[in-house]
Amino acid sequence: MYNKYIYLCFMLFVSVIGRSQTSTDTVSVVTPEMQRLELVKQLWLPTRNASGLGFDPVADHGDAWFGVFHSSGDYHRAQEGSRVNGLSFLAERYSKIARNLYVWGSFKFTMDRESERAWSDVILKEYTSPYQYGGSVKGSYDRQLFDLKVKFATGSIGRFTFGAEVDYSVGDLSRLRDPRSRVLLADYAIIPSLTYKISEKHALGLDFYYRFRKQRLDNIITVQREKQFEYYLLEGLENYWMTTELGKVARRTVADIFGGDLQYKLTGEYGSWLVSLGYERLVEEVVDDERKEPGDYNAQKVTFYSGYKSERINVLHAWNMQASYTGGQAEEFVQEQVNITHGNGMVSNKWVTLYNFVTYKDDVLNVQTDYTFYKGDVSRKDYNWLMGVSGKYEYLKNRYLLPESTREVSTLRIGVKGAGRVVNKDAHKFWIEAALNGALPLETKMNLSEENVFTENVLNPDLRFFKAKTLEAKVDFQYSFPMRLKKTALTGYIKAYAGNVFTDKFGSRFSGGISVGILTL
Repeated sequence: MYNKYIYLCFMLFVSVIGRSQTSTDTVSVVTPEMQRLELVKQLWLPTRNASGLGFDPVADHGDAWFGVFHSSGDYHRAQEGSRVNGLSFLAERYSKIARNLYVWGSFKFTMDRESERAWSDVILKEYTSPYQYGGSVKGSYDRQLFDLKVKFATGSIGRFTFGAEVDYSVGDLSRLRDPRSRVLLADYAIIPSLTYKISEKHALGLDFYYRFRKQRLDNIITVQREKQFEYYLLEGLENYWMTTELGKVARRTVADIFGGDLQYKLTGEYGSWLVSLGYERLVEEVVDDERKEPGDYNAQKVTFYSGYKSERINVLHAWNMQASYTGGQAEEFVQEQVNITHGNGMVSNKWVTLYNFVTYKDDVLNVQTDYTFYKGDVSRKDYNWLMGVSGKYEYLKNRYLLPESTREVSTLRIGVKGAGRVVNKDAHKFWIEAALNGALPLETKMNLSEENVFTENVLNPDLRFFKAKTLEAKVDFQYSFPMRLKKTALTGYIKAYAGNVFTDKFGSRFSGGISVGILTL
C-alpha cells in the first residue's frame, strides 16, 4: 500500500513540473527566498477571503515536495501514541489563467502510523463534541489524510473583486490490533467572498462560510473471538459508557458550520495593515447504532486576525496576531425505543427523545502573535538573514454539570528564531534556521466527582502533561540548487529538520524529517 501512494505522489510531483514548462527558454527562476517573501507580503492569505488573490495578486509560481517524518518520546497526551512515522506530499500553484482571473490550488496527502495509542479512535479531537470513543488496549493506527483546496478570484471589476474557495478533505483512521476499528472523515466547505476598494488607501473585504463535516465509526471487528474487549463511549471528562458488545458499537457525528468574516485593509507609503473579524457557529448531531442519539453539541467561535507588513529597500517587518474564542455546550438526550405500525402492516422501530438537558460546557481561548525581521535586498525579493520572536497564550476549561466536574488549564509560550544564508554561490544556497520555544503552565487544576479507569489512564496523565514546563530546540537546514528540465529552469531544494522537547517532569520528545522539492515558474 505504501508503494501505491508513493507512486501517486511521484506522478503528482512530475505533473507540477510539467505544468511549469514553456515553449521558450528562460533563465528566470523562483528561489526559496522569493517564494517566502512573496507569501509573507500577501496579507489576504491568512484569511478566508479568496478574492484577495485578485486584489493583491501573488506572482505565478508552483511548489511541490515529498518528505518523511518521525516523532517519538514520552512527552505526549494520554490519547496519543508514543511514536509516529509517516510521509507527506504537497503540490500547490498560484497562476493567472486568464486576463482577469487568478487561481490557487493545493493538494496535500499525509500518511502515517502511530504506535502505542489508546483511548481515542477519532480523527478530530478539537472543535467537536465530547461524545468521543476508544478502547483501552494500546495498538498501532494507520492514518491517511487527503486535503484539496482551490481558490478563484477575479481582477478588478469596477471597485470590486470577487472570489470563492472550495475545500475537500477526507481521512481514514484504521486500528491494526483488536479491537479493530475504522473511522472515516469527510469535510467539505465553500466560501464565497468579495473585496471593495474604497480609495487608494482603504479597502473592505467580506466572506461567507459554510462547512459540512462528517466523522463515522464503522462496526468494530475482532480476530480473537474468544476474548472480550472493553470499549468506551465517552461523554465528557470522567463520564463514559462501557460495553463489550463490539458489534453494536457504531457512532457518527455530523456537523454544519456556518459563518463569515469582515476585513479592512489600510495601505500606506511604506506598509500595509489588514484586520479581520469573524464569527461561526457549529451544530453537531451524534448518532449511534439503530439511529439512537445520545446527545448533540453546539458551539460558537469568534476569530480575530491582524497582519502588518512594512517594507523598505533592504528590510521587511512582518507582524501577525491571531485570536480565537470558542464556547460550546453538549446536551444529553434521554430516549426510548417505540414501535411504529405502518399502513401496510409493517412494524419499524424509532428512538423518541423524552427530554434533554445540558451536561457539558467548554471554553477555549487562544491568542498568539509573532514578529519577523528580514534583512537583505528585499526590493528584489531576496534576503540574507532573519530573526523573530513569538508568543502564545492558551486557555482551556471543561465542565461537566451533572455531577459537577471541572478541568482548567492555561499556558504561556514564548519563542525566538533566527536564520542565515551561509552559502550563496552560483545559485547554490544553504540556509540554517534555529528556534527555541519555551512553555510555562500558568494554571492547572482539576476537580472530578469520581475516580475511575478513565481518570487513571487519561485525565490524570494529561494533567501531568499540562503541568510540565517545556523547552523545545529545533534546527532546520535547507540547500537549494538550479535545475533544468528541457527548456525550463527550475529550483530544486532539500530540507531537513530535527528538534527535541525537554520537560522538567514528563520526559522528552524527538522529531525529525527530510524532504525534497521543486519550485517552478
